[in-house]
Amino acid sequence: MLQIGVCDDEKVIHEIMTKLIDEYSEKSELDCFITCYMSGVELIDSKDIEKLDVLFLDIEMPELDGVETAYKLNRMNNHCRIIMLTSKVERFKDAFKIGAFRFVTKPIEAKEVFDSLDDVRNRMLGMKMLELHRDGRVYSVLQRDISYVMSDRTSSYIFTKKYDYRSEESLTWWEEQLDSGLFIRCHKGYIVNISMIANICKNELQLTTGERVPVARRRFAEVEQQLMEYDTKYR
Repeated sequence: MLQIGVCDDEKVIHEIMTKLIDEYSEKSELDCFITCYMSGVELIDSKDIEKLDVLFLDIEMPELDGVETAYKLNRMNNHCRIIMLTSKVERFKDAFKIGAFRFVTKPIEAKEVFDSLDDVRNRMLGMKMLELHRDGRVYSVLQRDISYVMSDRTSSYIFTKKYDYRSEESLTWWEEQLDSGLFIRCHKGYIVNISMIANICKNELQLTTGERVPVARRRFAEVEQQLMEYDTKYR
């Protein structure tokens, strides 16, 4: 799910962006919730500003332009990806100062909007932090840093590039916690990070870390399909 804001002083831009985002939502099978703002002031005064995942922001606006609006937004919502809308290439330098994630030029083209949303999703996959235990201490680990999770009858073991962690939670519990766009159950005792798969063999997955994870015959096609989708959308 993506919470998307569109901030522009032209109503026609809102109509275009809403149509394109709806198309993207249907095409990608992703729920996209759109909130439109007619000015930077309206955006900054909004109660929902902290919920935004991505914002399409016009640079040229009266009273409070896009750059000034972005400065204020960054202090209120530091995880929102800002995508600048502009017809003036010379303003790109100003947008870089506020850490703009991408640019979409006017007149707006569908491919630019779709590509920018794909990039946002790529950055967001596996960005949720998990608390893991090791040697009596608690560590915060990004989901995307987990290579795979293995379970026996009593415990689950979480493997990252640097460290291994143990958990008393079941593999089913881990399957519910992990980002379904990035992780897949490949075997009754294993969940694997799709981005870590280097090669699929008949009975196992070869990971970029050099490790090998078993893949069940009945899950082979599903893993192969999801890997293809990941490669197409995010690599």
